[in-house]
Amino acid sequence: SHFKSFLYKNKTTTKYLICDILEKIHIEYFGRENNMIKPAFNENYSAIAINCSNEYVPYLAVCLKSLVDNTSKDHNYDIIICEKCISDENKKALSDFISRDNVSIRFINIGEMLAGETFPDIFPGYTIESYAILFTPKLFENYERMLFTDCDLIFTEDIKELYHIDLEGKMACAVRDLTMSMLVASDDKIWEKHVFEELELKDADEYFNSGVMVYDIQKCKEADFTKNTLEIAKVPQRIFIQGILNKFYQGQNIKYMDNKFNLDLIASHEKYLYDNFMDEKHRELYQKAFSHPHVLHWAGIGKPWFYIDETVAYKWWDIARQTPFYETILVRYIIHKESQITNAINEAVHNKELELRTEFKCALDYKKNLRKYIKARILYNLTFGKKREHYKQKKVLLRSKLEIAKRLIG
Repeated sequence: SHFKSFLYKNKTTTKYLICDILEKIHIEYFGRENNMIKPAFNENYSAIAINCSNEYVPYLAVCLKSLVDNTSKDHNYDIIICEKCISDENKKALSDFISRDNVSIRFINIGEMLAGETFPDIFPGYTIESYAILFTPKLFENYERMLFTDCDLIFTEDIKELYHIDLEGKMACAVRDLTMSMLVASDDKIWEKHVFEELELKDADEYFNSGVMVYDIQKCKEADFTKNTLEIAKVPQRIFIQGILNKFYQGQNIKYMDNKFNLDLIASHEKYLYDNFMDEKHRELYQKAFSHPHVLHWAGIGKPWFYIDETVAYKWWDIARQTPFYETILVRYIIHKESQITNAINEAVHNKELELRTEFKCALDYKKNLRKYIKARILYNLTFGKKREHYKQKKVLLRSKLEIAKRLIG
């Protein structure tokens, strides 16, 4: 067997830690007592950190599969999963699945690593794992830089180019959020208020997508990154972490990289916005990135594992079929689809009930509505101006109720 398991007891905490050592992949479980995370390789490597909960493990597997499928044999890859509750079974399944001679995967327990830290109230829909990115300088102080990504994406190229991108002396790099550019230009002024008033940005083009970012660790430490972002987090931010980071950077000390490194795909429900509110400049940026993307990112609510008709979702499913979690993903999709159908049926039944109640009431009130209709006709002929218009509308409404009643009565 390639797998050996060692169980040892930490006398300080009386907790048991499992260190699984594979022939082809190295795994470490970090907790509060072992919080000095060091690079898994001495040289020639790219390091990536990803937040994930146990629920999201199947989707993380797709992300990691796409990553290792695009690795180079002469380069090393240091993968760190920031988590709190991923089961040992899922950790082993992930590790076994992506085994490579030049790949290291480690799981760090954010709850233990950040024990004693003061957190703002956790934003609804998010977990403590989401805060890991705000502690980047502390968690990864032994690294020169760290690539931090979401897991609702797939890689189509080697991350080596992205990880070693020239930051040009900036603290971090990210892509301009092209989706936000069209939201700000749309009729919904809530986004314009968000960008210019809440985040205090000078230009919508300063707003970036935080789903794929490379951080210069030393520069983050010098800027007191963690303290300042946690202070911002005390006030609830729209789009939570992304809002916090945009308010922190304010379009300064950040390099805006080619959108191919994080192509935030236009979702099906955003097609109208794309057609009507994305200007030519941003449309060209999107199409250029779409023609040769390095990262495909389903950043909005249209996740490919629930909506198979989303933009290039088939590429995500092509990879999902190759993972040991495919059946789990498929069952979840079916349950979600059944839920959608059930909700649609319930809504249709509810609407029909309302319609029948309206018709029944019209039938019961037939004589009363007939008297009102006759009165409205008389007053319509005797009045002028606004009053005449009022009785005209009232006459039309009452006539429709009488016609509904006649259909029902027969």
